Amino acid sequence: MLQTITPFNRFVEQSILMLFAFCVLSATTNVSWAQPTTYVTVNTGGTTVDFNNSSLWAGGVVPPDSASVTISNASVNMNVDKVLSTVTIAGGGYITLGSSTVTILDQFLVNNSGGVYDDGGTSTLKLESTVASGGFVTIGGANDATFYNIEVVPSSVVNFDNGGPGETDVYVSNQLKMGGGSVIVNPPHY
Repeated sequence: MLQTITPFNRFVEQSILMLFAFCVLSATTNVSWAQPTTYVTVNTGGTTVDFNNSSLWAGGVVPPDSASVTISNASVNMNVDKVLSTVTIAGGGYITLGSSTVTILDQFLVNNSGGVYDDGGTSTLKLESTVASGGFVTIGGANDATFYNIEVVPSSVVNFDNGGPGETDVYVSNQLKMGGGSVIVNPPHY
C-alpha cells in the first residue's frame, strides 16, 4: 500500500531534521548560550584611561557593542560612540562622556557620587528600550547624574530614578529630545 505524502507530513519531517541538525551543531561547536559577560575595569590609580584602551579592562578585552560594563576604581574617558546594554558606575568609578554618543539598551546606574562628568562636552545619551530590559530603560542608582543631552529613541520608555537605593536625580544640562518615547516615574530636572 502506498502512503501519500501530504504537506503536513513533509513539514513534520523537515522540522525533525532541522531540530536534529541544531542539536548536532550545538553539541559539536563551542557556542555559549549564556547571558553576555559584564566587562569590569581595572584600578587605574586615578589616571583617566580611554574606553577603547584594552589595558582598562580586566582580561584586556574592550567591551563589544551591546555589552554590560561596570566602572569601578577607574576614571574612564568615553572616547568612542558605543551601544551598551548596562553601565554601572560603582565605587571609585568615574566616566567623562565628552562628545561621545552612548546608547543604553537596559540600565545606566550611578552608584558613586560624582561618577558621571558632563565635562562641558557635547555628549548624547541615547536611551533605547529593548525586550530584554522589560520594555524600558532605567536611569538610576544611589547617586545623581548630569548629562549634556538625553535622547529617548522613538517608541522607547525611560524610567528615571529607578534601579537603585535612594532617589537618583537626573539632570539634563542642554536638551532632552523625545521622538515619540515616554518618560515614567520621575522626569529629569532641567
